[in-house]
Amino acid sequence: MSGRNSAVAPGRASEPCENGSVDKAKVITIVSVIAAIIIAWILVNALLSVLVFVAKIALVAVVAGIVYVIIRFVARDRYSD
Repeated sequence: MSGRNSAVAPGRASEPCENGSVDKAKVITIVSVIAAIIIAWILVNALLSVLVFVAKIALVAVVAGIVYVIIRFVARDRYSD
């Protein structure tokens, strides 16, 4: 393995491009990471919204059941012979 940049993986440059800009692979990597973070943020937000909604529905069902039992108890005592 002789030659310039022999320690660098094939297809990878160890230096910026000739005009001093970042190579295309690095730009694609950075854009991909940013896109992945944005997509993950949206998915987590949606998932948490659904979980909060389900928890609210469950809590409403429990409270409604308790209120129903209390109303039946009060109505039974009030209207029993």
